[in-house]
This record gives sequence, C-alpha cells and structure tokens, in this order.
Amino acid sequence: MDSDGLFPPEIQRATLRLKKSHKKSRTGCDTCKQRRVKCDETRPSCKNCLLRGIKCRYSKRLCTADPVDAPTRKIDANHSTSPGSSSSPDCENGAALAASPVNLGGIDDAELSRYYFEYTLHTFTRSCVRQESSWAWHIFVPSLAYSTETVRHGMLALAAMSRYYAARDDEERPLKYLEAAKAHGNVFVSQGTAALQKLHPKEANANVANSRLLAVLAFAFARQYRSAGVELACATSWTWLHLLRGVRTVYTAMVEAKQDIDPLIKRDMVPEVVPEVSTAGPVAEVSCTSSITSGMRSILDAIQCSQHERFSLLRDACHAVIDDEYAEDYLAALANLIEVTEHICSGRLNSLFRSLCTWPGRLSKSFVMLLTTLHPAALALYSHWLLLVVLAEDMWWMGDMGRAGIGAVVELLLKLDPSVLALVEWPRRIMMMVPDHVGTSPLEARHC
Repeated sequence: MDSDGLFPPEIQRATLRLKKSHKKSRTGCDTCKQRRVKCDETRPSCKNCLLRGIKCRYSKRLCTADPVDAPTRKIDANHSTSPGSSSSPDCENGAALAASPVNLGGIDDAELSRYYFEYTLHTFTRSCVRQESSWAWHIFVPSLAYSTETVRHGMLALAAMSRYYAARDDEERPLKYLEAAKAHGNVFVSQGTAALQKLHPKEANANVANSRLLAVLAFAFARQYRSAGVELACATSWTWLHLLRGVRTVYTAMVEAKQDIDPLIKRDMVPEVVPEVSTAGPVAEVSCTSSITSGMRSILDAIQCSQHERFSLLRDACHAVIDDEYAEDYLAALANLIEVTEHICSGRLNSLFRSLCTWPGRLSKSFVMLLTTLHPAALALYSHWLLLVVLAEDMWWMGDMGRAGIGAVVELLLKLDPSVLALVEWPRRIMMMVPDHVGTSPLEARHC
C-alpha cells in the first residue's frame, strides 16, 4: 500500500520512532515491550513510564531477582521451556488480553468504559438506519477493545472526549476528561497508525475498528484545536484531513487484498455515495434527514436551491483563479462535491457523517497541498463543503466545524485575495440563516 500522504508528518515521525533499531532488552518492563521502545530497566518504574505517567509492569519471572544478580543458565535446545520462561512468545511480546488497565490521564478505565456503554455509543447509533452501523459501535468495537490494546485505547479516548463535550457551552468543561482523552489518544494514534501501515491480514478486524475510531477522533480533536485557537494557517488544523484520507486508503487496500473482514462490517464499509452492491450486497437506503432539526432544514433547503448557481460560479471561475497545472485537481474536487451535495440533498442516505467524509477522502494529493497551503481558490471550494458540515453541527465530534470554518476562510481570503470573495458569497449568505442555539447541546442531538 502506498503510504505517501497517508498520515501527517508529525504522526509519520512518531511511527518511524517505533521502528528505530535499538539493542533488545530481555529484562525491560512489559509496557515498553508492548510499545516497542528501549527500556532503561529501572524498578519499580522505568523512566519511560514515569515520563508518560503510565503504569510500569514487570512480569513475575523478572521480579524474582534483580537483573544484575540473576544467575545465567544455558538452556538445552531440545528442552521444552515452560510458559513462564524467557523464550515464551506470549511473555516476550506481551499478550493483549493479559494487559491490565493503565488508567491514563488519572481517570479510571472502568469509569470511561461505563460511560461509553451508557452514553457514547448511543450518540453514534440513535438515528442509524442500517443494522451494521449500530452493531459496529455496540458490539464490534467493544469486543475488539476487550482483546486488543490499541482498540481499547481508542474506545476509551472516544468515551473521554464525549464526556468532555457532554457539558453545555455555558458550563465549565471537565478538563480531566480532556487530559484522559489526550493520554489514551496519544497511545492509540501511535499504535494504531503503525498497525494500519502494516495491515497484517490476521489483524483485519482490529484495523477496521482502528480506522473507524481514528476517523471520529480526528474530528473530535480538530474541534478541540479550534477551541484552543489553532488557525487554518497552522498545519495541526489539517490533521483531520490527512487522517481521513488515510482511512479511505486503508479501506481500499483491505478490500482489494480480500482480507477476512467481518461480513457486517464489510457491508458497512461500502461507499456511502456510490454503493458497490456487487461486493457487499444490496444497500437499503432510508432517509435520515428526519433527524435534522427544523432550523437546519432551512439550511438544507438553501443548500439545495442554490447548488446550481454556486457550482456554476465555481466552475466558470476555474481558469481565472487557479493555474492550469492544478485545474484538473480543482475540477475533480468540484465534481466530487457536486455528487456529495446531490446525494445529501436527495435525503436517500444511510449516514450523514459518512456522506460528509466522502469529499475529503477523495481529494487528490495535489488539491490537498493547495488546501493546506491556503490557496484562495481551494479555500473557496472548501467553504462550500463546509456548508454541508453545518448540517452535522449537532454531532458532538463535529461541533462548529462548518460555521467556524467558513468564517475562517472568509477572514483568510480578505487578507490573501479579496477578488476571490465572490466565490464564497453564498456560504456567507447561508451562514446568516443558522440559528444561534444550534450546537449548544451537541450530545443531546440526534444524527445518523
């Protein structure tokens, strides 16, 4: 699989550090072995674990004597070693099921698990119209979290982040849950991205769960970045885009490799906008626009009524606002946006969130470069996708991405190239219709 552009540079560097060669230690802690990093073997807690604030675990066979004083003995090659011996694969690598809760960020893992089952999973499935979408969050992800450490960290990060955003906008958000989300999220991203770059066939279902969690967490942390004042000019503000494109690449690679994926999940991986019924069976599309609030229905109507004029303006302005070298990428992004917009406006969709993810997931590498380097024409086109994102403002992990994003684009264009402002006139006009109360209680809203 071509991993070029799969993840943002800072995550690629973190992944490469996991693979950095070093002298192997047989007496290091189990935590460092699972993370595949060099352990200084300090007891009772090594330096790595102390710095990260995580529990340092040594297996019993290593705790019986100090490593310096432990006698060495030659093991007969024909002698079958016991499960507790140093040559036991499970002991050497650290079995995922044996891993104890680490309670990262100072929040008990059990508390976050309960919150996930009692509330978080319902925020994804309350209005889902397909059985497999609901099943993915109720059964698939939790079952893999039980047996796979990486998925567990992703699920707990999601629970902590949703708990953080459960507070109303007029309340002080509990920062301890944000810290827990960051702690679990850091471990999840480091381990998950490394696994997704390898795509081992035996870990197919875990990789699907990782990619699903990664997509949602990408938007959730992007929301937190916005609230912290991170602007579009900062590379961090585009991390969600790189991660989302990576998820699509992972899905495509797994399907093309015919990896053994759970049938229900494979059906749920069918592209939302253009269902591939030949590979996943018939998809029963049901309208999910019933979950859109009355205030947002007027926005949807405005998006639908203005689409012909908006897209004609963007198409006609192509050669005037962008170099010929990138015209094809610009027009391809526009055609993709037209298709996604028509699909959402038709009301015949299974998931508004997945439909929204289609556009950024399909963007070419060149257009992503234009967008992340703040090319005025790319930003203008991006603002019309953000109009659709406004419809998802009640999804807690999306929040005000649409509204805030359009405002940020307008401010940038005023500085970069005011002549392009005409291309964002419709997004600016429609934004004036958004009711002020929208998004004040994102976890109480229904969505697909």
